Amino acid sequence: MTNKSPSEVLRASGMNVPEGKTATHVDGWVNFLTGLGLAQRDKKKNTIFSADGALDSTTLAELYRTDGFSKKIVDLPVYEMLREGFEVTGDTDNEIINYLDDRQLNKALWNFLTADGLFGGAILILGLNDGGKLEEELDLKSLQSIDWFRVYNRNSVNKTNSKVTDPENPRFGLTYLYEINPKSGSPYKVHWSRVIELSGRPIPSESLSAQNQGWGDSVLLAAYEACRSLGSIYSYTESIIDDFVTTIISMKGLADAIAMGRENDLYTRLQVMDMGKSLMSTLLLDEEESFEKKTSTVTGLSELIDRFVDRLSSQTGIPVRVLMGKQSGGLNNEGQGETRDWYDKIAARQREQLQPILERIIELAMICSQGPTQGKEIENWAIEFKPLWQMSEKEEAEVRKIQAETDQVYIDSGVLAPEEVTLSRFGGDSYSTETTLILEPDQIRANLKGNPEPTADED
Repeated sequence: MTNKSPSEVLRASGMNVPEGKTATHVDGWVNFLTGLGLAQRDKKKNTIFSADGALDSTTLAELYRTDGFSKKIVDLPVYEMLREGFEVTGDTDNEIINYLDDRQLNKALWNFLTADGLFGGAILILGLNDGGKLEEELDLKSLQSIDWFRVYNRNSVNKTNSKVTDPENPRFGLTYLYEINPKSGSPYKVHWSRVIELSGRPIPSESLSAQNQGWGDSVLLAAYEACRSLGSIYSYTESIIDDFVTTIISMKGLADAIAMGRENDLYTRLQVMDMGKSLMSTLLLDEEESFEKKTSTVTGLSELIDRFVDRLSSQTGIPVRVLMGKQSGGLNNEGQGETRDWYDKIAARQREQLQPILERIIELAMICSQGPTQGKEIENWAIEFKPLWQMSEKEEAEVRKIQAETDQVYIDSGVLAPEEVTLSRFGGDSYSTETTLILEPDQIRANLKGNPEPTADED
């Protein structure tokens, strides 16, 4: 035991603690002999997080244009969300979808979601024909049609000057009049009722969000360092390949010849050697000359690159299989697990981000007096996204085989009638594993007892 104070112990260990000052005790593992836990001697104590500044719009645009990884990080989620499309239940003739397709909704959604991901925010202006001006609140009773869609990224939009200040208003603190500054054309204003806004990736800090004029972050901000590292690795790998084979020629008196200014003689000698090699595939050397080739080693290089790819995949949430367009590693690994997880993430984004956008647009389309439903709202309508995961022919055949065996068991036991199986599997537009019952409950109970009652078609 020692009666020395913490300050005295630190001074004895070689640390500079001024006289009259006491050392503050901090919980943690400390070793005065090895320097563990001491800021002046423990390297990890001096490792802190330093936040890089946000990427400006010019840098983001150039990354998207010129860096393939950055473009994929922005495009892939949007592509997957829109790839298979959607259906509106109750719209049997696809009148609503055709109406919106004529106005190029899909192109607008692509630009909207892409601008949001790349720049950290965007707005979609709806060209709603209600007889009013863009800066006026939408009059739903006078709405005739949706004429166009227009997208602006956050750099062309000011939403901080016109906010609702009434605390009793449901939109308190939100923008009610967007100021648009297009790259070409005159500035104009749009009322919030004619706008759909996406605010980029959320910023948890209110002060940082305020500094960002109320917008969020680009998806590239968190992945920027990983993209930079991977891009550098590929560039260095290219240099290694360029220098993969190095030719070494030894000549006696080389240094003296250079010192005497006989460089031309050396060039002539090298040309003769190269000419002999080209003509006869034979290299002629003097007895005091030597020639050899040395190759650079690339052992472990591919594994090293894979680690940087894994880092980028981890930070973006995009599987290596999808990001790189190649097979994942592992024996007999087809990457189906991680691909299904990826599709689950995309399906979640469809529900959270895309579905509210579509619901508002479709609802407005049905309200339009000159719209696809002539102003009548379809009862119990809903948006259904088509499955992202498509089975192979082999997988589909296996599913049908298992379903057929199950159906046979149900038929033999009287649970299902053959007609029910036929109509359920093949009665629709495509094969279905969903089963629809057509027998009455009394008939089903009779079948289970072994005394089937006559169907309605029998005498």
